[in-house]
Amino acid sequence: HLHQVPEKLLRASFSNVTFERIEQADLALVFDFDPMETHPVVYIKLHKAARKGNTVYVVNENRTRLAEKAEGLPVPSEKMVEFLQYLIDAINHSEHFRKMLGKQPMKDFHDQFPGIHGISRKISYTHFNLNQKQFKRFLRRLIEAKSPVFLLNRETASPELVHWVNSLGAVLGHTEFLLSLPAESNFQGMLDMGIHPEYLPGYQRVDNPRVQQRFQKLWGDIPTEPGLPTWELYQRINDQEIQGIFLWAQDPVGTSDLPLHRAPDSFLIVADLFLTKTAEQADVVFPLSPFMENAGTITNAEIRVQPFKPVVTPMDQRLNWEIFAELARKLGVKMEYKSVRDVTEEIYQVVPEYRKGLAVFRNGYEPEVESLKHVVTRRVPYGAAYLRKWFDSYYATKQLRDSQEKFKIKIL
Repeated sequence: HLHQVPEKLLRASFSNVTFERIEQADLALVFDFDPMETHPVVYIKLHKAARKGNTVYVVNENRTRLAEKAEGLPVPSEKMVEFLQYLIDAINHSEHFRKMLGKQPMKDFHDQFPGIHGISRKISYTHFNLNQKQFKRFLRRLIEAKSPVFLLNRETASPELVHWVNSLGAVLGHTEFLLSLPAESNFQGMLDMGIHPEYLPGYQRVDNPRVQQRFQKLWGDIPTEPGLPTWELYQRINDQEIQGIFLWAQDPVGTSDLPLHRAPDSFLIVADLFLTKTAEQADVVFPLSPFMENAGTITNAEIRVQPFKPVVTPMDQRLNWEIFAELARKLGVKMEYKSVRDVTEEIYQVVPEYRKGLAVFRNGYEPEVESLKHVVTRRVPYGAAYLRKWFDSYYATKQLRDSQEKFKIKIL
C-alpha cells in the first residue's frame, strides 16, 4: 500500500506548488485578482511566462496590466463561481475532452456534482461577457494543457471559489496545479468540512434538493435551510434566544472582547486547550489535546492536507475527535466512528474533490489502491501520466525491490 512508502520519498516526490511552477506551466490561469498590486514577484514570473510564449489567462472583469500582456477573460467577480461550474460541466460534455480521454463523460460526475450537472446547456457563455470564439479557444487550450497552474489570492477569494478551482483541476485529471497565495492555517479545512451556514461538506448548498437527498441517505434528517451567520448567531445568544451553546476551541470573550449575556436557563459547553475566559463561564469544559497528543489532519496555508499521529498519549486517554463523537452520541446524533480512518473514509464519500483518486493523492491522504489503479491505467495524457511516471521511477529503485515482499506492494 502507498502509505507504506517511505515518508521521505513522498515528501520529495509530491512537493507543494511553488512560484517556479509558473514559468514551467504551459497554461497559467489567474482568477479574480491583480498580482501586480498584491504579489509583484508572481506578476514578474507571469509576465516572463507570457513573453516566452506560454499561455497566460487573466479571469478578471477589470482590465489589469497583466491582462494587457497576456489574454483576458472579462468574467465579473459575482459570476466567477458560476463560471467555474459552467466550465466544469462544459468540459465533461466536450467532444474534444471525450476524444482525448477515449471514453464517455465521467459516470460519477452527476453524483459528485449534482448541483451543476447540465448547467452548460442552460446558460450561454455570453452570460460571462464572452463570445463563442473566445470561449471555445480558451476551453480547448485548458483541456489540452499538460502542466497548468491556477492562481488565487487566498485573502480575497471566497471559500467557494477555492473549492471550484480545485474541482476544475481534479476533473481535468491534474495532481499539482493550484497556487493559492497565503491564508490562515486550517481555515480552508474547516470550510471543506462544512463549517459554514450555507454549505454542507464540499461546498454543496444546503438548500439544493438533490444535495439534500444525497446527504440524507447517509446521515438521515439534515437542515434544509441555511443557518445563521456568525455575528447574527452571537446576537441571538445575547438576546437569550439560544439555550444550547457549544464552542469548540473558540474564545470570543478572551480574544475578541465579546461578552456572553446568555439566557439563565442556557447551557454552555466549551472544548479548548486552556481554561480561557470563555471556558470560565461554561457549565462544562472538555480539555482538548495539542497536536502532539492527537491524530487527524490539518489543512495548511497552501491548501495541503497534512496528516499527523500522536507521539504522546493524552492524559484523559481520548483523542479530540473521540470527545466530539461521544458527546454527539449522548445528544442523540449517530457517530459510530472507531478510528480516524473511519472519518477520512466518510470524507472521501461526501466531499467531491477528496473522493477523486487524484485529488486524494494530491491532498496527502492515504490513497485507495483501487482508485489509483483506475487513475494510472486510464488514458489521460497529463495528470495520470505524472502519477505513472512517479510509479515507474520508484518501482525501478533497488530499495523497493528489496522491500516488496515486506510491504506487500503490488505494481499497478
